[in-house]
Amino acid sequence: MSLSSGGHTKGFYVTNKDIPVKDRTESWREAVSPLYEARESTDEGASPIDGTIHSLLLAERLIMFATFGRHLCIRTKQWIKRSSYDYYYVQLCVRGLCFGLFEGRGIRLSPGDVHIGSVTAVFDAGCSHDTATLTMMLEKNELEYACGKSELNGTVIRSDTALGILIAELFRSSYREAGNLSFNEGVACGDALLNLLAAAMKNDHHNIHSAPSQQLSKQVRDFINANINDPNLGIDRILDRFAVSRSHLYRLLEADGGAACLIRKKRLQLAQRELNRQKGDRNLLIKEIAFKYGFSNVGQFARNFQQEFSFSPSEYLRRNKEDEVEMGQITRLHGHYGDLSMRQSDKLGRQAAL
Repeated sequence: MSLSSGGHTKGFYVTNKDIPVKDRTESWREAVSPLYEARESTDEGASPIDGTIHSLLLAERLIMFATFGRHLCIRTKQWIKRSSYDYYYVQLCVRGLCFGLFEGRGIRLSPGDVHIGSVTAVFDAGCSHDTATLTMMLEKNELEYACGKSELNGTVIRSDTALGILIAELFRSSYREAGNLSFNEGVACGDALLNLLAAAMKNDHHNIHSAPSQQLSKQVRDFINANINDPNLGIDRILDRFAVSRSHLYRLLEADGGAACLIRKKRLQLAQRELNRQKGDRNLLIKEIAFKYGFSNVGQFARNFQQEFSFSPSEYLRRNKEDEVEMGQITRLHGHYGDLSMRQSDKLGRQAAL
């Protein structure tokens, strides 16, 4: 079943196919700058990079259809340090080939394959001529919570698996219908895709695994994600489950401030996302969300929430209703394509007026 951005009237379109050939590579580099560094292919006969991007909101998530020519896609440690983004992308290869090293491990994607990547992971990849991809951007905690696993970067779900086929078809349908769905319908559609991804994570579809030295840290994080709603989840339970010392556990999660800090932060981020979606009686919502994400009482939840986000839950809800909450990174990424699209339209309008 074919895909095309041409049938959509919503979202933002960015293309460099209408500008002089000599300017196309620089234009594409700017378009994909929040995702990776684009470089022209070093192969003989390589041409400037041309491409088209359609960015579309599916409720609070971002779905993006892109077509582009052969080029290199690079993320170095220096690029990651400069970037202000930190999210997962779930990418369906629609046509063409994508290949390269993802944190030192080789991956080759053919049409129908689904790949999960992180914009904070090093990679050195390339794509064939006339490649097309369909990508959904997701907050890291949302995807890890849904899948019950951490460190999902490099996961591949192949096109010849039953769940791979279902995910790819729902991906295509979500993109086609995104502009026709209400906000709540868009949320439900995105949640359905997340549920299929979570089901696929329970099986090994050629997934990339962490190096042996990282296995225990990953297992602890997976355990935290799988039990994040349980109010009894804490340091002692983790120590009992993995038979490690308190100091060893801290070293495993030192980058996150230790186990207690990681659990609290994950719960608060999930609660914040839930508050962004909800409408209704504030006090009832806050109480339900606090208990849903493992807080033993509302007062504890409110104090931790204010410490993390500088607002009480009720104040956050009020500001959210008035559209005063700081723009999230997914919305900011969509805005990047909105700005490029507007500049492109203005430029074409000026040229037409000459």
